[in-house]
Amino acid sequence: MPYQYQLIDEVRLPLYNPSQVHDPAAAERVLVRTIGGYYDAFATEDANAAVTNHKLTGVYLGATTYLVDELGNRFVDEAGNHIIMGNGSTMLRAQLQALREKMRKRCTLWRVWMDDNPAAPTIRQWKTVRFIRMGQPQEVTDRMVRAVVTCEFEPLMPHMVNWRAETQTVLPKSASAGVATTIVVENPGETVNDARFIVTRTSGTITAIALNCDELGIGLQWTGSLGSGQTLEINDGNDSVSIAPTATSPLGGVDAYSGFGLSEHTAKSWLRLPQGMYNFTATVLGGNATVTMRFYPQFK
Repeated sequence: MPYQYQLIDEVRLPLYNPSQVHDPAAAERVLVRTIGGYYDAFATEDANAAVTNHKLTGVYLGATTYLVDELGNRFVDEAGNHIIMGNGSTMLRAQLQALREKMRKRCTLWRVWMDDNPAAPTIRQWKTVRFIRMGQPQEVTDRMVRAVVTCEFEPLMPHMVNWRAETQTVLPKSASAGVATTIVVENPGETVNDARFIVTRTSGTITAIALNCDELGIGLQWTGSLGSGQTLEINDGNDSVSIAPTATSPLGGVDAYSGFGLSEHTAKSWLRLPQGMYNFTATVLGGNATVTMRFYPQFK
């Protein structure tokens, strides 16, 4: 199979004799009835995604497990006997208990691309889900040696339909006061709707910020005061504008939406990034800063 679910948070999923469903998210209904017919409400855009759960069935096996070093060499005691971490029943119970502890929780589901080329790197992707169902039917022959387990995970909406790359794309540029700075943003995957634009003050007191991309119809502005050690974040994922740290909120951010505005902005959201390469222009006034675009490339 090209993809394989492997982990829920740090817990390994049952991967012996696996049966997994890797359907991409289905589309919600797109046709709108009109007098005399129907029309497609999304035209050339992707339709909204319906919730499509991720399901798998696999087997946990109980086997004696030995203590090893980072190279896979077994540790031995003074008599030369291999040191055992756990016998079959102990290890089976530990696997099942670790998985059961994730039930009903918000978790990170990891999948990998199973490439036939042994020299190719493993591609890991993740999605935030809730572990909603676990099945564990038992037969007499299973005893303490194996467990057949079925899992079902529900993705969290609206911005977690697609799979995220393991690491973020981070694009920082130094910006001088009053000088337009170009940030070249390349999105190799699906449309991103949760990008972040971050301005970190490096000198002076920043009083105004603008971010524009004519091709995408993006025109964002912010006015206020960004002083020593402060960072402004415009987050398209949760539609927030915040400053951190501050004297009253040294670890988190405080709302700064009152200084936010749009100028000749026609995009559907603040920082919507379709697949492709785009030139953004960032301008800061009153001081110098590091301006950064951050996002996770996404895949169906």
